[in-house]
Amino acid sequence: RKGQEALYTYIQQHGTKNKADGTEIILNGQINTLSNQGIFLFKYVNDSLKYWSDNSVPLNASFYNSGLRPGLNRLDNGWYYAILENKGSSTYLSLILLKNAYKIDNNYLNNSFHSDFNIPDHVGIESVGKSGSVEVQAIHAKPAFHLSVSRTTASTEDVGIGWLASLALLIVGITLLFSLLKRGMNQIEQQLGWLTSIALFLMTLFGLRYLSIIYAFPQSFYSLELFSPAQYATSGLMSSLGDYFLNSLITFYAMLVISKKAKDKFINPDRVRHIDSTGFRYKNVIIGTAFVIVCLALLHFYDYLFEGLVLHSNISFNINNFFDLTVYSFFAFTSIGLFLFSLYLFFDFIAHFFLAHTATQQIISLSGGGLIYIVIALLLGLQLAWAVILPLLVLVLLLWSLRFNYVASADLPSGGYPLTTILVILIVSSIYVSQLTFLNSEIKERAQRELLADKLSVEKDQIAEYFFGEVAKKIKSDTVLKRMILADSLVPEQMVTRLKAVHLTDFWRKYDLQLTVCNEFDSLLIETESTAWSCVAFFAAQIEKFGQPTDAGELYFMDNNNGRISYLAKIDFGNTSLYVELDSKLIPEELGFPDLLLDFEEADQVRAGLKKYSYARYLDGLLVDQSGEFKYNTSLIFSSATSPVEYLTYKGYHHLIRNVDTRSTIVLSKPSNTLLDGLVRFSYLFAFSCLGGLLLYAFRNRRMRFLFTEMNFQQRIQYSMILILLVSLVPIGLGTKYYMENQYNTKNQENIKEKIQSVLIEVEHKLADESVIDKTLEDYLSFLLTKFSIVFFTDINLFDLNGNLLATSRPEIFSQGLIGTKMNVTAFTEMAGNKQTEFVHKEKVGNLEFLSAYVPFRNKDNEILAFLNLPYFAKENTLQKEISNFLVALINFYVMLIIAAVFIALFLSNNITQPLRLIQQRLSTIRVGQRNEQIDWKGKDEISALVQEYNRMVEELSRSAELLAKSERESAWREMAKQVAHEIKNPLTPMKLSVQHLERAWKDKAPDWDKRLKKFSKTIIQQIDSLSTIATEFSDFAAMPKANIETIDLVQIVNDVIELYNDKEHAQITQKTPEPISDKEAVIRADREQIIRVLNNLIINAIQATASDGVITVEVEIVGDTCVVSIQDNGTGIPNSEKDKIFTPSFTTKTSGKGLGLAIVKSIVENSNGKVWFESEEGKGSTFYFAMPRS
Repeated sequence: RKGQEALYTYIQQHGTKNKADGTEIILNGQINTLSNQGIFLFKYVNDSLKYWSDNSVPLNASFYNSGLRPGLNRLDNGWYYAILENKGSSTYLSLILLKNAYKIDNNYLNNSFHSDFNIPDHVGIESVGKSGSVEVQAIHAKPAFHLSVSRTTASTEDVGIGWLASLALLIVGITLLFSLLKRGMNQIEQQLGWLTSIALFLMTLFGLRYLSIIYAFPQSFYSLELFSPAQYATSGLMSSLGDYFLNSLITFYAMLVISKKAKDKFINPDRVRHIDSTGFRYKNVIIGTAFVIVCLALLHFYDYLFEGLVLHSNISFNINNFFDLTVYSFFAFTSIGLFLFSLYLFFDFIAHFFLAHTATQQIISLSGGGLIYIVIALLLGLQLAWAVILPLLVLVLLLWSLRFNYVASADLPSGGYPLTTILVILIVSSIYVSQLTFLNSEIKERAQRELLADKLSVEKDQIAEYFFGEVAKKIKSDTVLKRMILADSLVPEQMVTRLKAVHLTDFWRKYDLQLTVCNEFDSLLIETESTAWSCVAFFAAQIEKFGQPTDAGELYFMDNNNGRISYLAKIDFGNTSLYVELDSKLIPEELGFPDLLLDFEEADQVRAGLKKYSYARYLDGLLVDQSGEFKYNTSLIFSSATSPVEYLTYKGYHHLIRNVDTRSTIVLSKPSNTLLDGLVRFSYLFAFSCLGGLLLYAFRNRRMRFLFTEMNFQQRIQYSMILILLVSLVPIGLGTKYYMENQYNTKNQENIKEKIQSVLIEVEHKLADESVIDKTLEDYLSFLLTKFSIVFFTDINLFDLNGNLLATSRPEIFSQGLIGTKMNVTAFTEMAGNKQTEFVHKEKVGNLEFLSAYVPFRNKDNEILAFLNLPYFAKENTLQKEISNFLVALINFYVMLIIAAVFIALFLSNNITQPLRLIQQRLSTIRVGQRNEQIDWKGKDEISALVQEYNRMVEELSRSAELLAKSERESAWREMAKQVAHEIKNPLTPMKLSVQHLERAWKDKAPDWDKRLKKFSKTIIQQIDSLSTIATEFSDFAAMPKANIETIDLVQIVNDVIELYNDKEHAQITQKTPEPISDKEAVIRADREQIIRVLNNLIINAIQATASDGVITVEVEIVGDTCVVSIQDNGTGIPNSEKDKIFTPSFTTKTSGKGLGLAIVKSIVENSNGKVWFESEEGKGSTFYFAMPRS
């Protein structure tokens, strides 16, 4: 409705406002609002696009050729709903974005619904309604399109508001379950004892958790991305990050309950202050030693848990770069923290136990338990340094800290923990987790680096070989290129431009291109040899010496060990041959749109992976290629070539040396880890631990009383200093971040203005003599812009005066349909309408935001012929790195300040509170009628005034004592009156207490507790059922339309389909019939087109599953009353783990496609009363069968 209203408003306001040149300029006050709502307006005049509200929609300039129709339309970058209005020669169009559907899938291009719809990404759009789909109606209740979803595509949900709400609901439900179980445990304890209650509590808690893991319940929560194996996957009880998090939460709560109960039952608080320092009890030593061994075993088990979390996940633990962390990193670190806090609670109980022992008993228990554990570790083959010594050190530090805690807290009025104890625990935990995650991350990084080096060592490009067959056919049939080649005068630049613009686009940009045209009379001068060769003979010799044939026929892989993937293609045009040399660019492209064109394919993953490292390739010990910040030597000097993989540290970098063979070596390098990096990791984790400790404190003190009310004066001084530092951290950090971003943006504005002026000068130099710039110069313009883009390291676009794209150095952005070929409407308004000489603003493609500059291009007569555009992609990771480095320095500084503040606060608080403690001591010794000493204190501060008041009070007390003695006899009758009053008061006290007890009993009855609990539980269950219904209210797969049933000859159809695939070069398809079949034996009743579709899908599936020497056999057999057709291939087969999902919609084992082929086959066959199945053996091939009833 909004789209239609916007269109009508536009027609009313601007329907007759056409400029003389046919170009319409509209001030876009409302355009940004409409674009943000996904509504785009267009106007065609005489079949030509004259107005556009946004250039993000890839529309054809001709309405007739655009194929647009009212209703649902599928364009290159998404699904749109179109509303059309015709007014004379003008056609007005409103497009409403429903869902993005890019050809490329990456972090910037997400195939998601427009945010206004709030529809999950896995929901699909269909023009025709099918079984289980939901009809969406347009205005006047007209069907617009249908939404459908399958179980497989709805398996996970990305992070969003719904995701967080579901997770919050899950945590609330678990918290309520904890509360219910604890209440039940307390009731059972009163009847059966505390030990039985704890046992039943643990059995119930972990039993429910085990059942929820086995049955993935609640299912709605297990559909969250948090529970997806894409983030973290192992077998057993920690099968996903969500399970890991829930297990840590449950473990923490169980330990919280058990430790409190155990301390209440086993530990006598009075023994904290009165430790028996004599005697030696074997029982205490044996129990203490056992506890030490258990503690060390738990620490080692936690090592195993944390190691698995790092090694078996795709979660970033790179704390040194804050922007590498994700929401899943937060859950991972929170899980580690909860496990460590549960371990701390166990150690807390052990520390209580050890306090009842003498120092001798404690030393014997610790040393004895440690030695026994070391022996066990050596027998089990564990690494002594990491698996034993570190846990032992952590245990000793924690127990010492906790022991100090209880000795010190015995004198604390609030009974709280001393700040030094909390700091020691947090520091030890932070160091422990920091080292643990760092060492395992290094192991993981090395494995990934070795895998990347292995991929780089494979110099063949199978995808290029597969594509080039079709490319060669198109080149041969290109009449324009043929005229260039056969012309009397060759212009290589024009041929290169033609090939790059028409044939070697997109995928082929990763190759350097060199062309040579030869006939039998041409010769080549070889500069390195200073000799002339016959052109044809030279390339023939190169192919004979280095060439390896490929499936593409004209393409040869050149095994010349030049450090690059090299191919040579020979394409004949009569007696003239075109030789195309392709050499790969192994350096990751940073030019222009840096990551926008990177798809999640393996080749692009390699390119993206290289960005993290410096890279070099050596051939025969000499450097042939390099990239990155590290400057490599021209000769290989740090490899012994004694093993395939070597590691070493050189010039501040850590290098991986991959010796591919005796000639070729690959080096991947990254900066070495320094002491500062370790300090950074510690600082972040320490800050995170402080925050977690504060939250746990609030959790344990559910009354939420203000923190300072439970602290003594000394603690308040210490915490106040730390709080001041923490509070100041936030504004300083935010202010500096804002300043850095502002400076960075200002610098980028200056850079882009300077760069576009430099580009403009070069373009004017080449095109100053032109009087008109139009599409006739497209090839030349593309050549120029591509050349200048390499020189200035940026993308360049050129638009005509009507806002149409003339040429670009990056055609993939437009050919892939990421944006339209029109100029940005805001820039067009400023340049064409407001006649600006320069305009810079922010533009957006997908989720990638960048600066874009525009200037008018003038010829020598000062006539504006076009608009030059330069999109400037500032390296966002540079700004992130600067901000991250600043945050690192700031947090490190504040961590050091906090630690220093603690000791300063201890010193200051001791000095400040020393006279207070002295006054407290003297006050406690004051006796009426005795001589009380005054305090001798020198100073003129507040403490001195307090001491003077104390001394004055002592003097006043002395005088009061004398007056009291004189008045004792006079007050005898008053004492008698007091005694009488006291006797009357005695019976009133128990009466008052009885009334108070009665009132408290009345308040504790809570007669409607069960009703409240039942009502709340009912509400929670309804919410869970509601979420669960979302994933199940759609059917598994949309059924096929109604079939046109007729009598058909199945053998004839099979023959016709096979005939279509006889020209496949890499697959041989044959038909086999075990026994002759007469004309009427294989007659069935079915839809002819659907059966053809079944055969096409199965044969295409078989072709894609086979290699270059694929053999496919199609067999028709009569079995009783059915016709059975089998398609057998010698491909890779289907793994056992995937067999159950092979007919599932959207499941595919290929790297492309939607995974619907086999699902469609199953739907058609079963709807025709047939049956489909398959047999497969991994590595040997597969056979698909479908059986149809005979007519």
